[in-house]
Amino acid sequence: MKKMLAAAVAAVMTMSASMAMADGAIKIGEIGPLTGAAAIYGTAVANGAQIAVDEINAAGGDFKFELSAQDDEGDGEKSVNAYNNLMDWGMQ
Repeated sequence: MKKMLAAAVAAVMTMSASMAMADGAIKIGEIGPLTGAAAIYGTAVANGAQIAVDEINAAGGDFKFELSAQDDEGDGEKSVNAYNNLMDWGMQ
């Protein structure tokens, strides 16, 4: 059972990498309050994530990354909408 589960996980990871390479980049997303009362925290996280993506891409390698930061204004409903926007964008 464990071997079958490991094989399934490996197959899914391979398919995910293939899908990412078809677009040329692995798309990752970040959701947080970029505006509003808690914007200082959300923008700090978004900026830190962007710095990490830039450093990884500058180091070279087989994969490139793209980051999309979405604003949820600290609201749960807007967070769901931001998540759906990221999925429509092609986030893995």
